[in-house]
Amino acid sequence: MTSATDESTTGSSGFPITLAEVAESVRKGKGFDVTISALALTHGVPIPPSIIERIRVGCGRLIDGGFNYVARAVDRRTEAADFHARKTTELVSKAANAGLKQIPADVSEAIAMSFLNEYAVKHDNRSQVVADALTVLAADPRIEDEDPNAVLSKDWLNYFADIAAQKSDPEMQSLMGRILAGEIRRPGSFSPLTIHCLATLTRAVAQKFELLCYHVVCCQEAFFVPLSDEDANTGKGLPQIGLSIIDLIQLTTYGLLLMDTKHMQLDSPDIFAVRGQSFTAIPSADEALIPCFLLTQAGAEIYRLVEISGSFDLQAWVASNLGPRGVAIG
Repeated sequence: MTSATDESTTGSSGFPITLAEVAESVRKGKGFDVTISALALTHGVPIPPSIIERIRVGCGRLIDGGFNYVARAVDRRTEAADFHARKTTELVSKAANAGLKQIPADVSEAIAMSFLNEYAVKHDNRSQVVADALTVLAADPRIEDEDPNAVLSKDWLNYFADIAAQKSDPEMQSLMGRILAGEIRRPGSFSPLTIHCLATLTRAVAQKFELLCYHVVCCQEAFFVPLSDEDANTGKGLPQIGLSIIDLIQLTTYGLLLMDTKHMQLDSPDIFAVRGQSFTAIPSADEALIPCFLLTQAGAEIYRLVEISGSFDLQAWVASNLGPRGVAIG
């Protein structure tokens, strides 16, 4: 993916010409022209048309408040719809002005300023999420589209835009940006349930969940946290990774973890993954039973976005956490 090298973040046409430039333009509050940017992205940038359309629709919804509004305005077939929208706006404005006449001028001015301030904060929050999403997409050397016919759900975007408007913390904005980028790549990757979880998720809880992710094992579609006998029976939480029982209860309350102990059964070799490293897990006897906590659907979807770093001895980890349960590396 070509990156911007010009500090103006615009090409010779005066418009952003790469995803990185569009992201920087949005981050600086310059807005996002969903038509020009989408057209400009085709100039030497290997992005499938279906992805460009989702960028235009998804990012346009968050910043412009409408679906592909500018692009539709170019299409003359929408003149009737545009006329109806203008008439609706006029009616709302008349009703609002009539109401304002019934209250003192200083109060109406305060109401207007309060409304503008709230709108500005929400718009800035959504803009940062869009910028983060575009930054994630720009980092992909070549974006592939597994399902070119897939479209972004309008209901999903409506809900996502509402939640994005409330997030001012940079880390939470970054997380939501990665979710939007994932949804643009593959619509349906993140459920409304996950967006609902993000509505109340705080930075502190997100950091605790990130700690938990260092202890999560991926097996096909299951994401589980293996437990030792002490973990399962003493109620001390997971002190080896810095999480108390209260922390685990909090993660459960936020809809990320299920603390009802389950047992993963391994009766034949299978592919496991820990901290991004895959290995063949084999039972040392006829079968292995691993007591564990499971991630919820929301927890599993957010887990895929966590960037796990640092040195890691896979063999030592497996021997310590899975070996006592009869699991070895094949």
